[in-house]
Amino acid sequence: MPRSDAALRPLKPSDLAFKFRAGVPCLLLVETLGEWTGRRYERVRSGAMWMAWLRRMKLPVPGLPIGDDDLSDMRSLRDAVYHTAESVRASRLPPVDAIAQINAWACRAPPPRLLDGSGMALEPPAHVANAHVLALLAQDAIALFSSEARDRIKICASPTCPVLFLDRSRRGDRLWCSSTCGARLASARYRQRFLPALSDSV
Repeated sequence: MPRSDAALRPLKPSDLAFKFRAGVPCLLLVETLGEWTGRRYERVRSGAMWMAWLRRMKLPVPGLPIGDDDLSDMRSLRDAVYHTAESVRASRLPPVDAIAQINAWACRAPPPRLLDGSGMALEPPAHVANAHVLALLAQDAIALFSSEARDRIKICASPTCPVLFLDRSRRGDRLWCSSTCGARLASARYRQRFLPALSDSV
């Protein structure tokens, strides 16, 4: 199925569930928007869902409720990471505003843990804000794009799954974001090859 045809498929509940196939936190953030080059559906549709994603990622959870502005900030960083990753993958210069977004968020890191008065224990952790969490994700993006690992950013070979992922295989020849995508495409090719022959023989 061509990617253009895949964009016409109706959404299923399983499409809206969180996926964790991309391999690194910053690309997993990108994956919270489904099918960037197709149907473009949002998986983080509320503050509670953002908090749930952070917990699944084992990232710090903000102490205050997440509002619309917080979700807008997350989506702005997500857009910047996606467009930078796509540019790096295609050996193009990333958009200037995307780089500026990532760098700006990276500067808002949470304060370090400090020693208490005894000198043998840590002070209670400072209040975690949504900006601190976004800073950690921006720093992860900077670490990825500035390392040789950037050459292993790939897009899933499945026409119905345009997921960006980091290829961690030894030989760097992985084609699919997950074994599920590989098995699904192999099954589809099998049906294309053998089912017409079987129907002709009946």
